[in-house]
Amino acid sequence: MQKYEATRVFGRLLLLTLFCVCIQYGSALGAEKNDADAASEGQQTPEESKPFVPRILPFKLRKLDAEFTVQNGIKFTDKEANFNLHLGGRFFLDAAAYFEDRNQDLGDSFAVSDARLEAEATLQDDWTFRASFGVTQTGSSGLGLNFDLKDLWASYSGFDPIEVKFGQHDEPFSLEQLTSSRRITFMRRGLPNALVPDNNIGLSVSSSGQLWTAQVGIFGGDFVRYREADANSTGLGFSGRFTTTPIRQGSRLVHAGGSLSAHKADSSDAGMSFRSRPEVALADVRYVDTGTIEGSERIYRLGLEAAFVQGPYSLQGEYMGSKVTRDGGLPDLWFDGWYVFASWFLTGERRPYIHEIGNFGAIDPKSKYGAVELATRYSTLDLTSKDVRGGTEENVSIGLNWYVHPQVRLMVNYIFVWADDDADDNGTLIGGDSPQIFQTRLQVNF
Repeated sequence: MQKYEATRVFGRLLLLTLFCVCIQYGSALGAEKNDADAASEGQQTPEESKPFVPRILPFKLRKLDAEFTVQNGIKFTDKEANFNLHLGGRFFLDAAAYFEDRNQDLGDSFAVSDARLEAEATLQDDWTFRASFGVTQTGSSGLGLNFDLKDLWASYSGFDPIEVKFGQHDEPFSLEQLTSSRRITFMRRGLPNALVPDNNIGLSVSSSGQLWTAQVGIFGGDFVRYREADANSTGLGFSGRFTTTPIRQGSRLVHAGGSLSAHKADSSDAGMSFRSRPEVALADVRYVDTGTIEGSERIYRLGLEAAFVQGPYSLQGEYMGSKVTRDGGLPDLWFDGWYVFASWFLTGERRPYIHEIGNFGAIDPKSKYGAVELATRYSTLDLTSKDVRGGTEENVSIGLNWYVHPQVRLMVNYIFVWADDDADDNGTLIGGDSPQIFQTRLQVNF
């Protein structure tokens, strides 16, 4: 309860700050508008001659220029005040078919796996505000709707080259975790993603140089979210990530990095646990699942990452490990996993790299017919340690992406799953299963 009270108070203070900024900015616009009216001595542009969007806005905001495009969503700008507001979003329409081995059919499914609305504003170049609200469906039953406020943060970059961010945002850990779901190569992140820290409330500081990036922060819990309980929910702690690009010449890039994280278990939760779906959103099962880990005290995480890009070809891989310490004389636990994938753009594009954040950006097709990418991935996750028998799973995925437009992508994934005898979804399935999964997605961003 103390955690939730603290997060509620923090959220209210942040929202109040944003509200005050908006009120003050609106008042300034109103004052400027009144001065302009007085100077014009009654000479005003007829209302019906104004563009439609400014005409329907409140009086104090009519100085904002607005535009709407499929590519960039809705944008409001005020050049005099150096203010920009971008409203956008995304939705993923998924379909999946399962070919079971030892267990009952998981059930074919078709649903919107993710629908999200996003707002981002910049003020005077130094301040940025962002909020992201989404509705996701996890599972094939059609009843697993989760509502979450993923991002609610503000950042200040006036201390160049240092940026300070506060609010709810991703902890700096893992290359794939920090890559937006709009830009990851496969429909779901790899199995080891179950070990990374979540999107939480905190204060982080980041900076970058010619060959490196660094980010470190202190984080607590998240805002109260109506969604599925976190698999690895933890309390107060810190996370940090460092990356470097020793080679960046023409179309060739070498990226390397590492992450560290330490958190104290949140005593208000029922207990810590780790689990993972078989890299598909529309599935009710998690073959690897530790169940509740009794006596959880602290969790330490380690992440290593590397990527190589040479023209249309790329390689990327990560190793992640988590140590769980327990009280009451119980032995410590170690869980780990890794993945590696290769991709090839048949149409000649290459993965763009954003040096300032040490991550990859969106694909921009060269042709009006779009870009085509072929990829394959191997991933594994081991959740068995000492007395905890969460099981081990290995996946091989084959993916085909057609980037029809910078904002539209069609995806096809075929996944081969191998689960050991302990990978039984915490005793609810028969272990040793080897299903195959076919899934497709229509992805639209705006």
